[in-house]
Amino acid sequence: MGISHSFNMLFLGRMRREKRIDLIIDVWRSLKQNHDVGLICIGDGEERERLLHDSPEEGLHLPGAIHDIEESGKYLTAADVIVNPGYVGLSIVHAFAFGLPMITCHSTEEGPFHSPEIEYLKDGYNGFLCDSDAVSIAACIDRLILDPDLLARMKANALKTVEEEANIERMIGGFRDAIEYVLHDDDRG
Repeated sequence: MGISHSFNMLFLGRMRREKRIDLIIDVWRSLKQNHDVGLICIGDGEERERLLHDSPEEGLHLPGAIHDIEESGKYLTAADVIVNPGYVGLSIVHAFAFGLPMITCHSTEEGPFHSPEIEYLKDGYNGFLCDSDAVSIAACIDRLILDPDLLARMKANALKTVEEEANIERMIGGFRDAIEYVLHDDDRG
């Protein structure tokens, strides 16, 4: 795969402008001034095309969309954190299933408007919620690079979140509870 950096950031999703790929690139460029940091962006879209058109930089990996979990799993395993300053959806579950802390931005009136899965993210426990700027995001990642014990705890906590909260049994239980609620709505009525 050609990934040989001591620390790797990963983006997973559609590479659209609203996902703030430009901000991820700024963060990566800032961090690689002081650290051996690579960036892996899995996904297709206009931002990938733009980055491919520009002269790709050393350490930037753009494999495109990967729908085979065994293939994408190789990249997820090589990564240390997943970074998505834009809208976060199911990528947080993928990240946590591979023990990757999620780095994203707080929702504001201007966005990003995350999906319900953002509830799995506990700031400082299994990832970070940052301000929507390169300085804030880079500071959170820099903290993880400089504190391997914190990174290890966050990775373990990401896995723990999947085991305890983001699992199929809990999803089925939620459906069961919703059905029971609707079926017994007349009893409350």
